[in-house]
Amino acid sequence: MRFELLEQPSDSSFGIQIGIWQDLEKAGGYSETVSPLFIINSGPGTVSETNLGSPGTWWQLRSDAPVDYKRPEDFFHIGLVLWKVSSLCLPMAQDWINSSACENAETEALNFFPMKARVTVVAVAEGHTFSGWENYPE
Repeated sequence: MRFELLEQPSDSSFGIQIGIWQDLEKAGGYSETVSPLFIINSGPGTVSETNLGSPGTWWQLRSDAPVDYKRPEDFFHIGLVLWKVSSLCLPMAQDWINSSACENAETEALNFFPMKARVTVVAVAEGHTFSGWENYPE
């Protein structure tokens, strides 16, 4: 994944994860998986690259019903999860309730949003090798 931070109200560091949510109406609750946390240490103008590893190794909300990557048509959301890294909490500004929310989430969110970024995710099939970022121009 390459993350290009184009605009942010501050230079505050943050972490991001890619998340996939599947089967919203499933008995027992939906399935969810998130990648490892990727830290962005600078403000606007930063370009950072990382290998998030195989989605099969990502954290799963439900070990009894993990995200099934063979059914992408049943994903109801794919997105980025942004974390404030200094206190490892979620600075949410859209009335989303979560036990990991920052104590002053609305105020904390002002350090990060509105944000403008360009995210490039390259999936490499098992048994193949990533060809390099030079093949994916900014």
